[in-house]
Amino acid sequence: MRWNRTKSVEVTAIQAQRESSIAVILLTSGHLVKVRGIRLFPVDMLADIGRLRAIAGTKLGGVSSGIGFIGSPGWAIGGGIAVGLLERAIASSAKKEGLTILKDAERKSIVMLQNGVTFPVCDIDNIDHPVPNMWSANGVQVSAAASYVHDGGEFVSVETDVGDLKIRWQHVVSYTIAPDAPLGG
Repeated sequence: MRWNRTKSVEVTAIQAQRESSIAVILLTSGHLVKVRGIRLFPVDMLADIGRLRAIAGTKLGGVSSGIGFIGSPGWAIGGGIAVGLLERAIASSAKKEGLTILKDAERKSIVMLQNGVTFPVCDIDNIDHPVPNMWSANGVQVSAAASYVHDGGEFVSVETDVGDLKIRWQHVVSYTIAPDAPLGG
C-alpha cells in the first residue's frame, strides 16, 4: 500500500490553520478586533438560572422593572438597585417569594460569570456563524465534562492581544474566521 504524502501534508496544513484560527471583528467604530478566545459559560448553571428566573417571573406576576434585568444576564450590576425598588412595591407573599428566588438567581448569575471559561476560537463549535447563541464548547468543570455556551446577553467577552474585552454584539458590522496572521499584511 502506498502512502499519499501530499494528502497527509494538506490535511496537516489545514489542521494547523484551524488550530491557529482567530475571529476578526469589524466594529461600527471602524476598529478591527483580532479575537483569540471567547468566554463561554456552563450550560447547567445557565439552565438553573433560567429556571429560577422563570419561577420568579411567574410569582411576580410578570412584573418588569423596565430595566430588563429579569431576562438578561447583564442585569447583575444594577440588579441590587432594581431589587430594592421592587421590595418596596411588592406586598403579597407570592411576590415576596418571587423576589427571594430572583435574588437567588442574581447570586447564581454572579457565580456563573466567575465560572466562565475562555476557549480558543478553534475549539468553539459553530464559531463560523456570527450568532453567539449558537456557539458551544466542551471542557472540564470540577473534574467532570461540561458543555459551555454563550450566556445569551448582549455582550461577548473575548480575549485579544491587548487583553480581555467585552464587545456589545449589536456593534459588530462584519465577522469572519481567519488564520492567525498580521492584519493588513
